[in-house]
Amino acid sequence: MTKTRVINIYDEEGKLIERDFINISSEITIEKDFYSNKKITEKDYFNATTGILTEKDMYVIYKNKSILSEKIYLNEEGAITQKDYVNTSGKTTEKDFYNSDNVIIEKDFYSNSSLTEKDYFDSLGVVTDKDYYKSGKIIKTALYEEGNLTEINFFAKNILTEKDLYTDDVLTKKNFYTKGVLTESELYTNNILTEKNYFNSSQVLTEKDLYTDNKVTEKDYLTPEGITFEKDYLDSKGKIAETDLFNDSSVLSEKDFYTKGTLTQKNLYENGVISTVGFYTKNVVTEEDVYTGGNLAEKNFYTKKVLTEKELYTDGELTQRNLYTKGLIKESELYTNNVLAEKDYYLEGILTEKDTIAPDGSISAKNYYDGDGDLITGTGVITKGADGDYVVLYGQPNYWGNYLDYKQGDNDLKYCYDCGLAATENVLIEMGVLDKRSKSTFVKGVDTEESEVVDFAAEHGLCDTSESNPKYNGGTTLPDMGTILDYFGVAADWFKGEISQVADAIKASKCVIVGVASKILWGKSGTAIQDHAITITGVAYDLKDPDVIDGFYICDSGRASTSDSHRYVSYDLMEEAFTYGNYFDYGEILVTEASKAVVKSPSGEIYTAYDVNSIVGQIASYTACEDAQITTSLESTEQTNLSTLVAAGSIA
Repeated sequence: MTKTRVINIYDEEGKLIERDFINISSEITIEKDFYSNKKITEKDYFNATTGILTEKDMYVIYKNKSILSEKIYLNEEGAITQKDYVNTSGKTTEKDFYNSDNVIIEKDFYSNSSLTEKDYFDSLGVVTDKDYYKSGKIIKTALYEEGNLTEINFFAKNILTEKDLYTDDVLTKKNFYTKGVLTESELYTNNILTEKNYFNSSQVLTEKDLYTDNKVTEKDYLTPEGITFEKDYLDSKGKIAETDLFNDSSVLSEKDFYTKGTLTQKNLYENGVISTVGFYTKNVVTEEDVYTGGNLAEKNFYTKKVLTEKELYTDGELTQRNLYTKGLIKESELYTNNVLAEKDYYLEGILTEKDTIAPDGSISAKNYYDGDGDLITGTGVITKGADGDYVVLYGQPNYWGNYLDYKQGDNDLKYCYDCGLAATENVLIEMGVLDKRSKSTFVKGVDTEESEVVDFAAEHGLCDTSESNPKYNGGTTLPDMGTILDYFGVAADWFKGEISQVADAIKASKCVIVGVASKILWGKSGTAIQDHAITITGVAYDLKDPDVIDGFYICDSGRASTSDSHRYVSYDLMEEAFTYGNYFDYGEILVTEASKAVVKSPSGEIYTAYDVNSIVGQIASYTACEDAQITTSLESTEQTNLSTLVAAGSIA
């Protein structure tokens, strides 16, 4: 056995391109293998004694494998003596033989190992004869002039079926006939098919197919008048990659693009100028771009055929981007000179918030709108109240109800008596310090925003942590809530005041927390004591008599009910709960000094407004405390736990 040494040669990217096998004893190269993309493309064999090249094996990549395609044999002088061509199945398809002058003298062609053709050449390499065989019999004739093939005719039952024409021994055309009538014509360049023409029974051209590397790459369809009305471009696998449609004046009207036979893009044209571009996934439109005068004017994005985003352009510059949910607009971005200048937020297609963006990307102004799309200002807005009558509403409670915490107890410490901390969290959300609650603010069932407040309070002794069972911890006071807010950069004042002062604060766009008696607020019997804290989010004044308070809107985290995220409470009920059953003529109030501000968290991060999201994320991500007692100090027989609420359908 000959011992060899192997030398691997790599390109600049470290990829193997050549492997040489060298006889160790003679230092003569006996084999060279060449690679491309880890696939062998050529093998050269050398005489082990003289080192002269004797054979070349050529390979092609087929179905990601290197397949032998050609064998070349050489004599000691380096002249080719024979070439064998092999198909992907490993069978010989052609053998060429050469004389000592390297002139081909014979060509044998095979199909399934059976001889199909023999070509003979003179000493000058000029063809002298071509014989074609089937089952050992000649089936066609070849005509030559001065040694050059000019024509081959094929017959069936003495009727012409095919005529092949040659120029300078090169196939140039094939005509096919049915009952003597021309039906198809093939054109060749350098023996390579470049075009196929199809004719109707009147021998009028109706289709033209163009080829590259023996594969159809284009199909043209023509009217009886010879006008092209459609062009199809095909990929390497023969599937349509592009279809161009033309009007009666041969002007382009549509371009369709395909991947693996599936529509991916559709371009429409008006008078030859692009007007619409549609993008598709699984034959369903996902984007549609609209052009005016050839310039991009609009982009529409779809999910399951429903509009999810719209971009508007002027002179090629983005001017507006709208986002949609279930076909209704939920967010709009306005641009000036390609720079974001304004953000508008919508609920159920109605404008709820408008943010003005400064050149540095920060929010310079926020305006909020009610469900009718009216701007919330210092004078309030006119809208229908809970009883159907019109009121002047302040605070935008329906908007904030989508983002505030109405389910306490889903913090990482599992404190369930944390109504005051949940109310504090809500103020921080309103002030833009914490993110608006959504599915993204939950991690494995834990509310990260509530956890941030609870963790801070527990660490700094601003809530009850004395109980061994964590669910009974979390109780706090309004003054301590003020301390927490202050730490997060939100200044607030705690005082004892009247219910009208709560209304005044909301009217002035302040954030408000009050202490209440939960039994009264929830309609339970028993002694009324201050055992609960809630967030006041809105106040409604009677339209006919603006000095009369119709009622309040609250976010109550104690019952884990979605309706408590923006619950309407009449003035009488609110005053009774606020004064602990009218035991006092005042209650405890915590009011922020500012209503809207860009503030910093303890980490120094600046919080601003976030996208409008559905409260469904809160419900889906919420994990209740086991046997959770929601309020701070109610008797165990009257506690409300979330498992009961879920079973009763209170959480929708």
